[in-house]
Amino acid sequence: MDNKLLTETTDAVKQVIDRFGIDILADHKRFCSAFSDFAPRLSKENKAFFVALSENVGTIFIKENSAVTGGGKPPEPIVTRAMSDITEYLNDEKAELVVRSIAGALGWQMTSIQPQDNVQSPQQVFMTSSSLIEDLFRRAQNGDNDAGFNLGERFFYGKGVKQDYAKAVKWYTVAADRGDCSSQKKLADCYYLGQGAERNIAKAAYRYEQAAEQGDYDSQKALIRCYLQGGKRISARQQESRVLLKALRRLR
Repeated sequence: MDNKLLTETTDAVKQVIDRFGIDILADHKRFCSAFSDFAPRLSKENKAFFVALSENVGTIFIKENSAVTGGGKPPEPIVTRAMSDITEYLNDEKAELVVRSIAGALGWQMTSIQPQDNVQSPQQVFMTSSSLIEDLFRRAQNGDNDAGFNLGERFFYGKGVKQDYAKAVKWYTVAADRGDCSSQKKLADCYYLGQGAERNIAKAAYRYEQAAEQGDYDSQKALIRCYLQGGKRISARQQESRVLLKALRRLR
């Protein structure tokens, strides 16, 4: 790692924390805005911090700071865990820059960061896909629904990242809320099956209806299934849905 870059980045993070308090680590939008002000020359690194803090690694440092600075816990295992959490989005070098700079800004004294008990290091495991995942994340955050859906698919099936249904639901939701039909349908499936979220027929029906309104026939059939199973939990608006009535006619 470039020690000069690490020093400059750590100093910028420290200025942000000193100015706004440690809780800003849990607010990635405010943090990245402030970081850009304090470190204009390092603005190219904003994406790395944005990715990391949006995954709530900042809360790890907030939660453990008192114990570490008070000597109650060693910092290395905590920093390693934080680094592991973000290597799904960032390559190993960027992930280490993020966690070391935050830890350094908080005054944590560390020796080295070692991979967890894996045969391969995070760099070996994730380097091939990390740049792609990072690009998908950036595009999804900037409003690209295809990227949001693809990110959800990667987490759902464990392609290039650890399989995580909850994160899949998160990204399906981002794209579904922006009108992506494929994401609405897949999110409905998750609610119907209870994958990544608590099983909820009403929520499944709501998302199926969104996709059905865009002409997805499978979602129309699934909406009928939800109606038959959901009973009173399905709202009157959904029960009287024009989409549902059209689907029923098509199946007769």
